[in-house]
Amino acid sequence: MGQGNPFTGPGRAASGLLSLVFLAVFLLPVAGLAPAALAADYGGHWAEEAIAEISAADIMRGYPDGKFRPDQNLTKLEAIALLLRTLGLEQQARALDNARVDYPLPPDLYWGRGYLILAVQKGMLDSRYLHQFRPGAPATRLEVAALTSLALPALKSDGAPLTYTDAEAIPSGYADYVARVTQNKLMVGLPGNRFAPNEFFTRAQMAVLLTRLLDGGWANPLPQQRLTGTIRSLEGDTLTLELRAGETVRKYLAPECGIFREGRRVALSDLQLPVRAVVVLDQNDRVSFVRHLGEGTTQTAVFKGRVESLYFSGGEYRLSIRDFEDRSITYPIHPGAQVLENGTTVDISALEKDAWVEVQVAGDRIQQVTFLPLETIQGTVTEVERDQLTVRRSSGRKVKLTVVEPVRVTRDGRAADYDDLDEDDRVTVKAFEGYALDIEIETLGSDTVEGEITDIDSTGTWHITIEDEDGDEEEYPVDEDVEVKRDGEEIDFEDLDLGEWVELELDDGEVVRIEVLEDRWYTVEGTVTDLDTGGTPEITVRRSSGSKATYDLADDVEVVKDDEELDLDEIILGSEVRLRLEGDEVVKIEILDDEDITVEGEITKVYTSTRKLTIRQSHGEKFTFRLASDAVLRDRDGRSIDLEDLEEGWEVELELEDGEITRLEVTED
Repeated sequence: MGQGNPFTGPGRAASGLLSLVFLAVFLLPVAGLAPAALAADYGGHWAEEAIAEISAADIMRGYPDGKFRPDQNLTKLEAIALLLRTLGLEQQARALDNARVDYPLPPDLYWGRGYLILAVQKGMLDSRYLHQFRPGAPATRLEVAALTSLALPALKSDGAPLTYTDAEAIPSGYADYVARVTQNKLMVGLPGNRFAPNEFFTRAQMAVLLTRLLDGGWANPLPQQRLTGTIRSLEGDTLTLELRAGETVRKYLAPECGIFREGRRVALSDLQLPVRAVVVLDQNDRVSFVRHLGEGTTQTAVFKGRVESLYFSGGEYRLSIRDFEDRSITYPIHPGAQVLENGTTVDISALEKDAWVEVQVAGDRIQQVTFLPLETIQGTVTEVERDQLTVRRSSGRKVKLTVVEPVRVTRDGRAADYDDLDEDDRVTVKAFEGYALDIEIETLGSDTVEGEITDIDSTGTWHITIEDEDGDEEEYPVDEDVEVKRDGEEIDFEDLDLGEWVELELDDGEVVRIEVLEDRWYTVEGTVTDLDTGGTPEITVRRSSGSKATYDLADDVEVVKDDEELDLDEIILGSEVRLRLEGDEVVKIEILDDEDITVEGEITKVYTSTRKLTIRQSHGEKFTFRLASDAVLRDRDGRSIDLEDLEEGWEVELELEDGEITRLEVTED
């Protein structure tokens, strides 16, 4: 954090990251000013419903002139005070107004002293930088996100990277704060899927954030005043609300009661009873706000399909999709609807043409749109039927897919017809739960061959030698622009390993494409770097290319050395091995060398009389080695030491020859 800038800086702990001390003239309630009296100021505003609710709940109110000023920037101090008030901590804050503290406060602090002190106590602010805080300065979206996250320790994220288009503009120390408020649907992106971390936060946006805190159960400062239940009846100016089965209350309606449905102000008579609703009571125990949550008879309809269009008409967005049954479906989008992609809320503009989505409709409006998680299937077409497609993956496994009516087919990036598909075409299919949605037909060369790599030559003119299933070897020249794929990802030609089973595509006898067929029988050689023998056994090896790969072990995996069977726990990390794979599982581990290798581990026992040493390796297994008569032992600084100098708990690296230690180096003591 640079001098004089309390809002940025690496290496700060959670509370330090928020030297952020924010809040603006968060005005106290104005006596005698009813929420509905503010309608002239924010009536018709996009956040009218949230402003009316948060005002009725007496959490956020207007200015002395009777206006709310929804588009005015929120100050840093206002942001802090409003969060603490929403969390029910206002009395604690006020009690600290005259408290003595051993750190300096901002020089231009004219109100809210107790809020700042409480924010420090709650870990929202860092007292060391409080003197740099400017209480009346506008709060940014980044600062509000951080304050909200720090005020709510229970707010968590799943660690997934941010998907905003401007994610790189979010400082790394703040990324998790933004992820927390995003994934818990407290803050969403702006048009263009931007988070806009440095844009100022408005009073309207704060009203929406606070109502989301209430809706999500993160806060409820007025449990006796803000009620959720089912409105059962309306008789004159009396409303009957069922809180839970067998428990009802009767409340009078305030003259200026605000009634909202789907973000719009309506008359209470417009609601079809019974209806689920949020009800806010004023200080006289009268209903001053009602927010419709859904009729008791409302059913949710779910459609899956391809986006045809998204347009704005009559003050609302409308979405048209072509569903799996080839029906065109169009509905307006509720103002509070969520658009989700990989579990994260994204901007409505992300709904581009041809995107595949699931749409939830209730009350004749779209309540939620979710991008379908698509699986990519690459392979060769083996059978084409009117509504079914069979694709043989490069692994040899066949996948049968149901073809939806609005399937999109392209060839070389241009639109094509499903009827254009032929057997032996190579395709990339985007699928969802067994349905083929997008099919890209690839243009291939004329010949393909398969086999196990027995030799690779990447010097001069490249060559690759493979052995087919009949045991016949063949060498092929390789084009220097060859495309090489493993697990669907492109790799370099030099990254291929001996023993891998591959499919070669030939053009005039030259290899132009290589794909590793992981699900075929093949062998891999390398050095064991990790071994997990727990519930899901795995082995990790460093291959000849230098890359590491982890493989699942078959339940009956065979371990052999010099034709003698061993147990898994007898494998030393650092051993040279050959793995035999069938499908994606290792069925045999052949130990090629575990005596002339380098091993690492923690010393657990030193036998000075017999010149032996026991180490525990990272996978938990212990091994004992004898020191050669001329073994060289060195400490962390490279100085020569004796066996007697070694201590249990030290980390060491051992070089073995014929199974004996010839060199020992202490790596950590």
